[in-house]
Amino acid sequence: SCSCLSGEAIAYLIGELPNSLCDLRIRLHEEVDDHGVKKIAEHLKALPKLHRVRFSFRQCIKISSSVIDLVKACSPELEMLGLNLLGCKQVTGDCLAQIAKFLPKSLVELGLDCQDCPEVGKDGLVALAKALELHKGISKVQIFAAPHFTASALEHVKAWASSQDANSR
Repeated sequence: SCSCLSGEAIAYLIGELPNSLCDLRIRLHEEVDDHGVKKIAEHLKALPKLHRVRFSFRQCIKISSSVIDLVKACSPELEMLGLNLLGCKQVTGDCLAQIAKFLPKSLVELGLDCQDCPEVGKDGLVALAKALELHKGISKVQIFAAPHFTASALEHVKAWASSQDANSR
């Protein structure tokens, strides 16, 4: 874990990766900010064959809505997306709703950890769950959001799961 590497430096490294890359895992440290994440998003666009992406932003207290730019920048062929936002204090419920809105249609698997994100709140999780109801292709979802995950959000996730069961028949 290197806490001296800027988001721009990480973006540069991503820009040097071969465009045939299919799987990418990156763990960003707490000093990475929105500007650095936006630079990373710009370089992600040059990886059209990326099918599996995992970003860990654990304790990145300087990021917020730039995570939306990352999701937008992912390949339209993306099959698996993992976002670990544990402890990202500035990520909001609106940010989660926007992330869900820009998930590629090809997505099959979504992992999201927004524990210890006090600005997410139940409304953000409800919006995320409602957006997932519209995604018919996702077959696996893992959301870690305690203690914000309310009964209302859970009902929307159950509705989504039921629709998936009905579609698979």
